[in-house]
Amino acid sequence: MATIIRELWGLQPSFLRSVKKRKNLWEVIEHLPNRGIGMLVTEKDWWEKGWTECHWKLTRVEITDDLQQRKAFGIKTVHGVTFPEERQIKRPRHEYQIYRTVQQQRALEDKMHVEYQSTTADKSDSA
Repeated sequence: MATIIRELWGLQPSFLRSVKKRKNLWEVIEHLPNRGIGMLVTEKDWWEKGWTECHWKLTRVEITDDLQQRKAFGIKTVHGVTFPEERQIKRPRHEYQIYRTVQQQRALEDKMHVEYQSTTADKSDSA
């Protein structure tokens, strides 16, 4: 089926792009083992701005039994500088994704035969 779609509409059909669902932090980590503790996540805005060395390492997730109150905590890294203390993630409702290094992202896109979209960080690395 994927081959047929690729042949008819190309590698990235526009009708598939609009279907993508935005995920907040809770939706990203809900199916991960141990609620994502130990995983690296990044705000999608950060990634799109080219801030490829900005992410959270999840250290603790607190959820009440009725799921009404949820808090996530982690170690924050901004532009390669890691803060030593655990902090509460204050913007869990924003769009998040699993953090991948630029090399991991390129390998994934190569495997999926998708053209790599360079970020501002890549442009500064090549200069």
